[in-house]
Amino acid sequence: MATSLTTDNPVVVAPVAGRVARAFVALGSGEVTARLIAFAGMLYVARTLGPERYGVIGFALAVLLYLQRLADAGFDLGVGVREVAAHRDQLGSMVPALLTVRAAIAILIACTAAALSLIFLPSPDGKVLALYCAAVIAVGISTSWVHVGLEHARRVAAARVAGECVALGVLLVAVHGAADVARVPIAQVIGDGLTAVILLVILARSGIVLLPRIDLRVALPLLRQGWHLMAASLFGLALYNSDLLFLRFFRGSESVGYYAAAYTVVAFCLNVGIAYGLSLLPVLSACRADAGEHRKLFETALAHVFVFLIPVVVGGAVVAPGIVALVLGPTYVPAAAALRLLIWSLVPGVLCNVAVVGLLSVGREADVLRAFALTLVVVTVLDIVLISRFGIPGAAVATILGESVRLALTMYAAKRARIGGIVLARLWRPVVAVSAMTAVLLVLEPKTLITALLWGAASYAAALVLTGAVRFRAGQIPVLAV
Repeated sequence: MATSLTTDNPVVVAPVAGRVARAFVALGSGEVTARLIAFAGMLYVARTLGPERYGVIGFALAVLLYLQRLADAGFDLGVGVREVAAHRDQLGSMVPALLTVRAAIAILIACTAAALSLIFLPSPDGKVLALYCAAVIAVGISTSWVHVGLEHARRVAAARVAGECVALGVLLVAVHGAADVARVPIAQVIGDGLTAVILLVILARSGIVLLPRIDLRVALPLLRQGWHLMAASLFGLALYNSDLLFLRFFRGSESVGYYAAAYTVVAFCLNVGIAYGLSLLPVLSACRADAGEHRKLFETALAHVFVFLIPVVVGGAVVAPGIVALVLGPTYVPAAAALRLLIWSLVPGVLCNVAVVGLLSVGREADVLRAFALTLVVVTVLDIVLISRFGIPGAAVATILGESVRLALTMYAAKRARIGGIVLARLWRPVVAVSAMTAVLLVLEPKTLITALLWGAASYAAALVLTGAVRFRAGQIPVLAV
């Protein structure tokens, strides 16, 4: 997605699009690096603990995500980014007041959740989740939303990478077998805490006084704006994690371990897509007064995301067994079937993230909440019916169908808000290119994963050039023309 953002008409290359690309290169590259490090840590944990104990970690992480979204109050996910981008002259009063309230909320959530998990969950599930709850406090004191809103994405990227490196180091030193399962959350708490502290120090050095300050006149209006997005994000997490919760109930920890291992690959790609959306949000918010420019940028972002997304999904489905064998090992062979299905959820999932960003940029958080709430009802029914009967494959199919419903609802909301939508005529070139890539992989049947990835990337890139989706000009970087 770092390729120059443009359309069929080269004159349309706007400065705002260049800002999106630069912000995504900074934030996205840092997110990719951080996620790769975290991915390596989870692979180490999966191999070291085994499917059953890794299922305990997967369950705890699923619950933790809900707690973190509650503590965030919608700020890291968009509202805070948008408000910082729109009111840079008010940061001195806005940031300390919001940090104080968010920190207090996070501490309350962490303490309550830790106590409840120790009381009601069996061992070691309760102890592991209670330890993970400390990571909620890091969310409350996080200032990543301020840095992204100021378009200082490199700071967030660097802090994220530093935190993940430390977390990985702790895992390698402290976790050596299934008996060490309770040490896994400690690594994340240390890493997330370090990331938050680094960003706080950088922000303080920029001149903003970060002393605790209670000012509800500043905090409450923004918290009220954020609650729609916070609620929507909780519903969104239910789409991602309800399958884990229902698998735990219907099939046990081992099934959760296999499914969570497969979902780790999917979650990595989803987080890269979220990084792109956060890079897009400040620029979309800044140009919302110009409806034509806003629509053009929104629709171009959807088309470009599809160009980079579709080969990952199709290629990933083809080589899913090789991915599992390479990164997870023979113990996780059942996860290959889950990955082959789950990876298709990326198409509606990532496109929906772009649609959500478009809606947030024009203040339509309520539309996002409605779409997510309706989707959650559909997914809950699908999970109960499909997981109880089919187990892991049923969970994967429920996720795909749920993401498709969510995409349809958010795109309908975008159409009603008149900010644009998916232009099918702009997608034929990548569809032809990915078809050519698939044919090459099926005919050649590469023996190794690396060979398959090289052939797939080369054939897809060549097909993009031949169809005119990628164009070259002397002295310029390649241009996407979709």
